[in-house]
Amino acid sequence: RDIFDADIEYQRIPGLEIVNTNIPRHYELEPLEQISYQIKFTFNAKTDEDPKITFIIPTFNNVVFLTNVIYHLIEKNKSRSQFEIIIADDGSTDNSSNVIEDIFQIYRKEINLIYLYWHKENKIRGEQQFFRAGLIRNLAARHSKGMFLLFLDSDMLVFDNFAQVCLDELKSSDVIQFQRFHIHQHISLKNPNYNSIRKNIDTYVEENHYWSKFFQANEWRSLPCYWKYTCTYALGLSKDNFIKLGMFKKYYISYGFEDTDLGYEAHKAGLKFKLIQMPLYHLTHYGKQQYKNSAQKRFHLLSKTAELFYLQHLDREIYLLLRNYFNYQNISVKTRSILDR
Repeated sequence: RDIFDADIEYQRIPGLEIVNTNIPRHYELEPLEQISYQIKFTFNAKTDEDPKITFIIPTFNNVVFLTNVIYHLIEKNKSRSQFEIIIADDGSTDNSSNVIEDIFQIYRKEINLIYLYWHKENKIRGEQQFFRAGLIRNLAARHSKGMFLLFLDSDMLVFDNFAQVCLDELKSSDVIQFQRFHIHQHISLKNPNYNSIRKNIDTYVEENHYWSKFFQANEWRSLPCYWKYTCTYALGLSKDNFIKLGMFKKYYISYGFEDTDLGYEAHKAGLKFKLIQMPLYHLTHYGKQQYKNSAQKRFHLLSKTAELFYLQHLDREIYLLLRNYFNYQNISVKTRSILDR
């Protein structure tokens, strides 16, 4: 706000990120060597060709839903060798890797699958208990072989021939994203199949006032501040563009805006966005959410990262869009504690 009021000229230095002073010195933000992470196992399809698209699935203690998501990717895609799955495990303690390896052992010569595990304990730096969703996606992308990347959450069920639809759409668009409908929790806990879900009965749109505008839009770019809907529940782009955009920025160490930032960078780069109006279904478990299905807790978490997002870009449009978060940051601690309840 001060910059705008004083009409100060400024410019960004490409590739230079702002400093997040809340990041402790011992945090590992870019695990480039296998000191703190390891490849638990790999499956390789019998083919001489590299996969065309890589599905990157970050996960943490979500083995039940994760198993269903992988099952859908394998069983609902005919040409299995054309895609690769990278499970990016952010230090799970629920024996996910062994479960996944055992269940999908029968496909080991038919699919390309890498299980990447990033430990929460670094032998040199110590405990690494912080939000690493963007960072572990970056790590997985470095290990990917596909020309295209599709970031998919570990609780998203896909429709038949999903891989081919992604490939076809990415031939004509730079950034793609799908509709998302949440399955009611009592149905989700039964771990249903995509084809058994009745969209009008079994699902709902989370934050309906916000996301419905996006899901019903005829064209993504027609929406005001269209980049704000960029979200990694099911987001696709080329690997080259992902790298050129700077990948997910390292200073996002708490929930929110790391994917919006990527979308904003894609917007500034003039990339072509497309909403694919085909529904994906989100398995819902409130206990797995950082904000435990509380809109107030979610707002509180986002208010921290909204400031980082704005300071990185210093765009008046971002300031006006996110000013409610900044107002929240400036109110008294006492009032904020009341709101958080």
